[in-house]
Amino acid sequence: MHLWKSLAGLLVISMGVGSSIPQAIAQTKKEHFVIESSRAQLGSTALRTGQLLAGADQLTVLAGGKVVVLCLNETEATFTSTAKVLSKCPSTQVRETDGRSLAGVVWDWFRGKPLPNSIQDARAGLANLPYVISPRKSKILTTRPRIHWNQVEGAEAYTVQLSSPTTEVISWEITAEELNYQYPLAQPALVLGETYSIKITTSNFIASTEDGQTVTIEVLDEAKQQELFGLLKELRQLDLSAQTEIILESILYEEYELYSQAIAILSGYMRENPNALDIRERLAELYGRIGLPREEQQQYEEIIGRSPGQITEIRMRALNRLADFAEGNEEEAIAAKYRAEGQQISQQLGY
Repeated sequence: MHLWKSLAGLLVISMGVGSSIPQAIAQTKKEHFVIESSRAQLGSTALRTGQLLAGADQLTVLAGGKVVVLCLNETEATFTSTAKVLSKCPSTQVRETDGRSLAGVVWDWFRGKPLPNSIQDARAGLANLPYVISPRKSKILTTRPRIHWNQVEGAEAYTVQLSSPTTEVISWEITAEELNYQYPLAQPALVLGETYSIKITTSNFIASTEDGQTVTIEVLDEAKQQELFGLLKELRQLDLSAQTEIILESILYEEYELYSQAIAILSGYMRENPNALDIRERLAELYGRIGLPREEQQQYEEIIGRSPGQITEIRMRALNRLADFAEGNEEEAIAAKYRAEGQQISQQLGY
């Protein structure tokens, strides 16, 4: 009863649950997934990690550049010179079938990928306020999450409150000197499908809500959890490189709004592979998406620090994003410096 279908370079099995794969897949025949890209273009536009390609697409790879594509037959193809995708990846019509598949999830993610934050969102505020790092504005898989928050200058302890955002009734409260705390076994388990808000208050009475942000979490319901676990099982049965698997696993988590889970696996990979800059860029984007500008900025600074003198799209994008942060903080001279180098790289790449 399982039907094979292809997208994003994957042969995957339909799970027989959820919505059907979008019609747009069959119409565009975008079947191959860009895992890595440097000094490469599709037409006049820079080619980016996460982009979907058709077999007939012509890749322009500049000197010293490289593109790694996950083909629909589960193989990875590397392009170091200008060529059509189908020269190394077969092209096959996508078949329309029922059921939500790994392919459909990847497509949904790609189609709905958010644009970069505005300069206003790039303000590295949260100066000396407590704020929740994880889980944050995210769905979660566990009914007993470990809550992490930042260190605040002058605070000797922190009070953590978990409550219903609708009734504002506090269902759990604890005071801790550490910067994380596990929701205890002695408390009733959080309810699947329910939403909760988290508030952190320092010992000197500074609250995480003072910047106007209310951090909510929701326990993913049982049906969605089973659907996700099925897709993860499929993914791990494919013969993929570790980096490719991490990218696709993070996309799955992101599509199910499990942002904290996506951040956790990307962070874990970065600890072992600190120079995997495309993974670091995805991590930065996720931090920005859940409203953690300080952590987002730190990842872009890491990209700059680990790519001195490199003429790459990743470095160019990191410079432009750091310029956004500098402008948001009214540091015009620093912003101009970042913009100038970003523009220089853009010209050297021929954009």
